Amino acid sequence: MKEVSGEALGKMIKEDPDLKNTALVMLSSLAQRGEASRAHNAGFAAYLTKPVRQAHLFACLTTVLGRYHGQPDASGQRPGDLVTRHTLNEAKTRRRHILLVEDNLTNKMVAQGMLDHLGYRVTAVERGADAISALRKTAFDLVLMDCQMPEMDGFETTRFIRSSESGVLNRHVPIIAMTAYVMKGDRERCIAAGMDDYLAKPVRQSDLASMLAKWLPGAGNDMAGLGLKSESASDHGGTSGTEHSAQGEHPGTPGAAAFDQAGLMDRLDGDRELAGIVLNTFFEHIPDTIAKLEESLDKADQPGVVLHAHSIKGAAANAGGEALSEIAREIEMAGRKGDLALAASLKPQLLDRFELFRSAAEKEGWIETKGR
Repeated sequence: MKEVSGEALGKMIKEDPDLKNTALVMLSSLAQRGEASRAHNAGFAAYLTKPVRQAHLFACLTTVLGRYHGQPDASGQRPGDLVTRHTLNEAKTRRRHILLVEDNLTNKMVAQGMLDHLGYRVTAVERGADAISALRKTAFDLVLMDCQMPEMDGFETTRFIRSSESGVLNRHVPIIAMTAYVMKGDRERCIAAGMDDYLAKPVRQSDLASMLAKWLPGAGNDMAGLGLKSESASDHGGTSGTEHSAQGEHPGTPGAAAFDQAGLMDRLDGDRELAGIVLNTFFEHIPDTIAKLEESLDKADQPGVVLHAHSIKGAAANAGGEALSEIAREIEMAGRKGDLALAASLKPQLLDRFELFRSAAEKEGWIETKGR
């Protein structure tokens, strides 16, 4: 402003006994470094940069006036904290409560970490029956549903949720499938089960954010209602990161990396702390799944072979073990076709690629070196 700056005017208002309780919102066209902090120190309750979207201005005024009238702050901020476009966006997603249905520990940690980073509230369960129970108690805004689960898979769970006998609080809650088993016809199968959309594993954080914005009104771009009948965001996402640089390529599978560190970091949006947690969790728990797969192969247990190979495939892909994920996929497909002899013949390659993955992760300093 001419003659006097907004910052100076704010200080003058706050120093006036008759005006000091006025709520101040700064609208800036400059967005200079440190300006928000200076505005806060001058007594402003909020700071927005021009051009201001109507939704942001409304949310800002609602938050600021609510504080002045002693109402709870939905943003989770303390009463004296500065309201900005960033805090408003965080508050918008934090109010959304998502139910994550995922039985694989590595996959669950990846999804939870992404959702936490994006600012959503998350409740995680491991079984379809647990998901139904949770939906009977809580009105979730959206469900992320793993398709391949023991006992009651994602398709069966979704069909029951949509039925009039389910007893859930909202039978029409958006349900997004998450699957590593994406083949021709999966889109139709999801529609038939009552799902609204799907994401292909391994999921990128950016694709997850876009999907949630699509199905949660007010959480981002207004794309809700397009659904599976149109082009899904997942058709362009959920890749295994083969286009990224990788360490320790496996000679038997061109382009498949023993450890695709770049792809892992890309999916997690550069979150090294989450990547470390994911990798250490993977190497702590996946040997048990490999042992179960070996037992199923020894017993010629076809459902067990498919289930455990699928679990290894998805977890390895999420953790960056591209070559391991690929051989697990081959074992899974052999199991689905009933060719257990072929599945068993691939076991040595699976064990070899697991060790290559672990060695590459150790070399990069992600996990502690095994005792020799």
